[in-house]
Amino acid sequence: MKRQFAIISFLCMCICANAQFYVHGDNPGKVKWNHLKTNDFHLIYPVGNDSLARCYAEALEAVRIPVSQTVGYAPNCNYRRPMPVILHSFNAYSNGSVAWAPRRMDLFTMPDPYRPEPFPWIKELATHESRHVAQMQFVHDHDYRIAGLFFGELWAGAMAALYGGSYFFEGDAVVAETALSKYGRGRNADFLEYMMVAFDNGDWRDWYGWRYQSVKRFTPDHYKVGYMTVAGMRTVYNDPMFSARFYSNIFRNKTWQLPVNVMGKTVKEASGKNIKKSFREIQESFLADWRSGFEERGPFMPMDTLSSKPRRYESYKSLCMAGDRFFAIRESYERGTELVEVGKDGKVKVVRPFAGNTSDLIWSEALGKLMWSETIQDPRWEMKQSSVIMTLDPGSRKPRQITHEGRLFNPAPDPQGRHIAVTSYPVQGGSELLILDGQSGAELSSLRAPDSLQVVEAVWDRGRILVSAISEAGFGIYSADGFTPILNPAPVAIRQLRNAEDGRILFLSDRTGVNELYALDAQTGSLEQVSNSKYGISDYTYSRTGEKLYYTALAPEARYICSTAVSSLPRNKVNFSDFHHYAIADRLSAQEDSIAASKVLEPKAFDMTKPKRYSKLGHLFHIHSWIPVYVDYDEVKNISFENITTAANAGATVMFQNHLGSMTGMFGYALKSDEHGKLHNMGHLKLKYSGRYPVIEANVTVNASEASQYQLYRIQSSGKASYANGFKKMGIPGVEASLKAYLPLNFSSGGWQRGIIPTISYTCTNSMYSASTRHTIKMPAINNGKQSFFGGYDNGNNVLMQRAQASLRAYSMRPTAKSGVYPRWGIGAETGITARLGLSEVFSPAVFGYMYGYVPGLIPEHGIKLSALVQQQLGKAVFGENYASILPRGLNGASAIISAVYPTQAKISANYKMSILPIDWTGLSPVLYIRNFELEGHFDGGFYSGSKLNSLANSGMLYSAGAELCAVIGNLPFDIRAGVSWSYNGGNIYDALKTLATDIQRNSFGIVFSVDF
Repeated sequence: MKRQFAIISFLCMCICANAQFYVHGDNPGKVKWNHLKTNDFHLIYPVGNDSLARCYAEALEAVRIPVSQTVGYAPNCNYRRPMPVILHSFNAYSNGSVAWAPRRMDLFTMPDPYRPEPFPWIKELATHESRHVAQMQFVHDHDYRIAGLFFGELWAGAMAALYGGSYFFEGDAVVAETALSKYGRGRNADFLEYMMVAFDNGDWRDWYGWRYQSVKRFTPDHYKVGYMTVAGMRTVYNDPMFSARFYSNIFRNKTWQLPVNVMGKTVKEASGKNIKKSFREIQESFLADWRSGFEERGPFMPMDTLSSKPRRYESYKSLCMAGDRFFAIRESYERGTELVEVGKDGKVKVVRPFAGNTSDLIWSEALGKLMWSETIQDPRWEMKQSSVIMTLDPGSRKPRQITHEGRLFNPAPDPQGRHIAVTSYPVQGGSELLILDGQSGAELSSLRAPDSLQVVEAVWDRGRILVSAISEAGFGIYSADGFTPILNPAPVAIRQLRNAEDGRILFLSDRTGVNELYALDAQTGSLEQVSNSKYGISDYTYSRTGEKLYYTALAPEARYICSTAVSSLPRNKVNFSDFHHYAIADRLSAQEDSIAASKVLEPKAFDMTKPKRYSKLGHLFHIHSWIPVYVDYDEVKNISFENITTAANAGATVMFQNHLGSMTGMFGYALKSDEHGKLHNMGHLKLKYSGRYPVIEANVTVNASEASQYQLYRIQSSGKASYANGFKKMGIPGVEASLKAYLPLNFSSGGWQRGIIPTISYTCTNSMYSASTRHTIKMPAINNGKQSFFGGYDNGNNVLMQRAQASLRAYSMRPTAKSGVYPRWGIGAETGITARLGLSEVFSPAVFGYMYGYVPGLIPEHGIKLSALVQQQLGKAVFGENYASILPRGLNGASAIISAVYPTQAKISANYKMSILPIDWTGLSPVLYIRNFELEGHFDGGFYSGSKLNSLANSGMLYSAGAELCAVIGNLPFDIRAGVSWSYNGGNIYDALKTLATDIQRNSFGIVFSVDF
């Protein structure tokens, strides 16, 4: 039990430190909120979204029983209070999440504008996220209820990390959305496309190899391996109650303990094999279904590959023929996302970095421009985005933003004119088709789609507009004039609507189980399948002459640009309602139908309250978790090998966070020992409020140590004089309070992360400084670097020890590529001033400047970080206040001395870091998975100009050069780096400094253990 308590405490500490993971960001501060309740759900949503909230409430209650049938729990069944559900309608990303600490469901109400499932967004979101709520009920079942008395809702996060993990939660939820509908990702060709290609080409990684990410080989996200695991156990081994048995096995022994390897035992019960062998048989089962499809669909069209084989995985998408020039978007493990121009010989030239969340590139012949829609983050509010229309002249690198607000997607230019049709998703829900002026972006007209349709893309057809749209029946094509169907809907995907030269409408669809190109005569309704490939195609465009079809095709090492002569394309008339049936998905649905029929489960009747105003002030402090140990967020978040054993202390920690995520904080009590081993009580309060434009953080610590009385001493020794601070304990508890306000302004766009952060802070303690009285001590000499201070203290002219600081930081950089270690390019800078208020006679204010930047290394997996830091004491006081300790790496223990003696300090640093040996070693999984190693060389040089008041040296330098080698362990929710470090320290003031700081060593060795939360 003692061992288990230690494990739980450490897990809770990690979750506590990673609490920001459960905060998605801030909604606009001026937004007012309403709320309503059903039997099991408490919906909180922006004012004006009452109809949308009712739709979500009805959908959540409608799926509550169906999602419970094979998991063993119904959503919220183990809780008396309804599940909080927050609707985020200002967000321009389509997502949802379920979190404990605090317990809630976050739903991002805007539907996916780019690659949606043929599934109404409200139903898909309600089904998937409700399954997550059902999964998490086990944390409040049997004896685990008792744990809530000791840990609150943090217990759920710890247990979720131990049992199931993200792959199981997401995979099981995808199984639920697939089995309970005609759609779902299990019936989408894109979802398992890479697995199909990999298996068919002999890439038989074991289960752990697919579960954990790699910097060497493309590895799909955990949704895929999770779906294959759960769906495979249910169908290959005929175990429809696999998920329910997994949870029941946690409590099999009916005793208070943490069982080990529950997933492995549940897998073995179903298959008689371990998870590696079982997953191999599941892989073979999926591949058998895919190969059966290959035989049915063959023979396949010829394909020529235009792009070359890359060193690391890369993918081309959004091919676009712009006049005589050929553009595409490239997503690369080595370089991130870029707009590129492709030559006739296949050579690629980078045009500019590109954003990650955009529509396809579209060429407007009439306007002579490339165009796309791009999501732009609000400068302050993380939960608010716009989607704007961008244009680019083919010969330019600088795009132009022609709209500035709204949520506009998928521009479709009029081939004959200067108008653009775009899809709009209003905050209140629903969808619209807008017509914009192609030059100014001004709105000319709008058409509101029926509530039963989600408009996705548009295309111009002989003076009218057609749209693809999603309904309860799936994807179809409609006339925008009255939204009458042109191509009746089916539960398959439709995307990339385009105009063909012969007047027909082109689009991609996974009607056959893979994505193929289709041509629709909108006048007659005749539909023709244009392409026929083994694995499917994507992102098509025709050559300028119309003789070739260009497209992308997937291989294990890349998604290549390929081409086929138009004369070689198959042209078969097809019936859109005749679509592929996914054997495994159909078996999952049959299982659900059988279980539902045998149990005769029906959704129960539910009540829904009327909307009421939600008080942000009344719900500001929501206590959700507590731990029977004291944990400081910052200590655990910055955990290292040196302080891992002191991250927790005897005491207690209480955490609170409101459901909107704008107020977070903690209160801690600790029983700590001082330097003499005497126990004392300590209290710590942290608050962070981000619901208004500046973010406000407050910290109060009581009795971390005793308050001190400080005084300035002048030391006379061997004819030389220097100054030092002396102090004595005041015999009363120390109190330290700080207040910080900052504006995290975000101006990211176009593939660059940009921001400006102005900050002001103030810290005050009840320690005192006798500012005007100086005591002189005469000493014959310094004895082995030791100085003894003696003499009386007076309490006259005492000033509180307090500090104020103001700074401004700005940055602009590329995101770090998948196989990289640093951003490929980037620059940042910070400047500011810091001062001790009321003590300018003793502590001069200091100004500081810091600059850092990133440049590429010799190969893409390498990176260089360069930085420079300068601080200058203002005035002629004895000491200077410091922004940071400017010491080279490896020189510890001398910070106070350097600060006192040298009022002018500068430091330059150069770090060369490389990712090496991408071994993807799964030999000790799940205990240990080593993804790769990282080797970093560093050089730091510190330059110091001495003070005339202190005689250690007038000027000098220190330097440190060394290296660090770490293994990157990637089998936890956060990366761990473990390794060794070495630094060689020197410089012309090294020997003099060592006489005062004897723990400084010429060669410094250390163990590295860091957690990347």
